[in-house]
Amino acid sequence: MSGDGCAVNQEALLRLPEVARRVGLGRSTIDRMIRAGRFPRPRRIGQSAVAWLQSEIVAWMVERPAVGTQSGTPGRPDGAHGERPAA
Repeated sequence: MSGDGCAVNQEALLRLPEVARRVGLGRSTIDRMIRAGRFPRPRRIGQSAVAWLQSEIVAWMVERPAVGTQSGTPGRPDGAHGERPAA
């Protein structure tokens, strides 16, 4: 705690490239999972900038089932079903 009696939150903020690197997902997959309510929402940190709390990303990674153990196509971390139709 600082000398003025105010506690300062030392939570790390992660920008999208770091989040994507840590979780092994691409931007569009992360966006899709956010919309589906299956990935933490970022926090606005500026007029046109967002970031995630490191603790929320770590918690999501710990709680996430291993690939292939959830419903959906094995190997698809977003849980999408099926394949693209043949052309």
